[in-house]
Amino acid sequence: MKKLLLLVMIFIWQNNFAQIYIYTAKKEFIPAEIKLTNGEIISGYIKEFNVPNAIELPEFSLNFNLEAELRLDRTKFNFKKTLEGSSEKIDLNSIKSITLKGEDTITYEKLKLKTINSKLEVVDLEREIMAPLIKPGKINIYGLKAYECSSGYGCSLMWVLTYIKKPNDEFAYIPVDYNRLNIFNLGKIDDKFFRAFEEVGKDCPEFLNYTADKKAKFSDKAYRKELAAVRKQFDKDKKEKLKQIKSNRERIKAEDDMETQFYLKFYLDEIKEYSSRCE
Repeated sequence: MKKLLLLVMIFIWQNNFAQIYIYTAKKEFIPAEIKLTNGEIISGYIKEFNVPNAIELPEFSLNFNLEAELRLDRTKFNFKKTLEGSSEKIDLNSIKSITLKGEDTITYEKLKLKTINSKLEVVDLEREIMAPLIKPGKINIYGLKAYECSSGYGCSLMWVLTYIKKPNDEFAYIPVDYNRLNIFNLGKIDDKFFRAFEEVGKDCPEFLNYTADKKAKFSDKAYRKELAAVRKQFDKDKKEKLKQIKSNRERIKAEDDMETQFYLKFYLDEIKEYSSRCE
């Protein structure tokens, strides 16, 4: 079985199938700007547009619908033009994107999802969700962070639930689909990752050639060893940088930022290559 891409991208199972929690802030009515499918933009407040404070996955299993558990696939939203005004329901079908304007500005876009199965076939999930945009570009990247938490040790980033999509494409793809992940198909993770990028970038032969070459490298033991060394050096550099930060709160945030950037590097590297090769 191949060494997993995730051994470097993330440490999804450092010891075993750990309990996993997904965190976001919980609020009531949040200042928001909603872009409708007809091009109209409305401003006001949207209620409870959030994922649960925490969600715990059963040990030894990731086999359930994360998007449904996180209510990313809700079909109606409570909206007020003013905090004192009456609320109305806005249907998902009429929404293109929602921008939350709190301490941080976050834009959620409506995505129609496709995934890759173990036979490397494209599967239409026939599902629409609202997912936060992480980084726009020729290929947009969307995602939510997931953490491993333990008593007395706090929480550390394990992975990011990630989607990729060209801005004008109809569908977004899931390079690593945790809903379909189990102990029997772990060896397919790297193949699925590159297959998703092949679908998104199929309009560019030069990018497809690059992706084929890059995927082939993951079968090479020397390259896998090189990637392991990169992870080891990253951990060493991170430790040194965190030593320089006195505030515990700032240190936690800095570690989270560094881990996020390290995890997303594999995605961003692919997107960078697509951007440099394709019109």
